[in-house]
Amino acid sequence: MIHVMTCKAQDWYFVASRLPGKIDSCMKTITTVSWTCPPDDVFKLNTDGSLPNSGGIACGGGLIRDSNGRWIKGFKAVFGKTSVLGVELWSILEGVLQPPGVVLSVISAIQFLLTPDWKVTFSHVLREANYAADSLAGHLHTHDFGVEVLDTPPADLVPWLMHDLVSVAYFRSV
Repeated sequence: MIHVMTCKAQDWYFVASRLPGKIDSCMKTITTVSWTCPPDDVFKLNTDGSLPNSGGIACGGGLIRDSNGRWIKGFKAVFGKTSVLGVELWSILEGVLQPPGVVLSVISAIQFLLTPDWKVTFSHVLREANYAADSLAGHLHTHDFGVEVLDTPPADLVPWLMHDLVSVAYFRSV
C-alpha cells in the first residue's frame, strides 16, 4: 500500500511540476501578518496608493507613527491620472509632506529628501500589515484633487489603528 501511494504521489508531482505555476500554488503556506511599531526614536511612514481601474483617478494616503504606534501626521490625496507605480511613488513623496511635482520627477524629489543625516529604509509591506494606509488611500475616489494633511486620524481609521496597536494578526498565503 505504501509503495502504491508513493508511486501515485510521484506521478502527481511529475504532472503538476509540468504545469506552470500550478505546483507553487499547491505548496504555499499560511502565515500571520501584522503591523509592528518601529524601534525607539524612529518614525514609521506607511503609505498606499489606490487606482480603481486602468483609466481611473489615482488616490493615495499615508500616516506617520512613532515607536509607540502613536499618530503623528497623516494625509489623503487625489493625484489624478497616473500609473500604479506613479500613485505609489506620489504616496511616498506626500508621506514626507512635500509639495507635488510631475510624476517623472517624483523619484528625484524622494532621493533629494533622503539627506545624508537621515537613516531611511524602504520595504514593501503586505496589505494585512498596512490596512491603515490602505484605508486612507481607498476612500477618496470621489473627492477633489489635492492633498489634505491630517493632524488627527479620521474616525473610520481608529479601529485600524487599534488593531495595529494590539498586534492583530491576519492570515496570508505565501
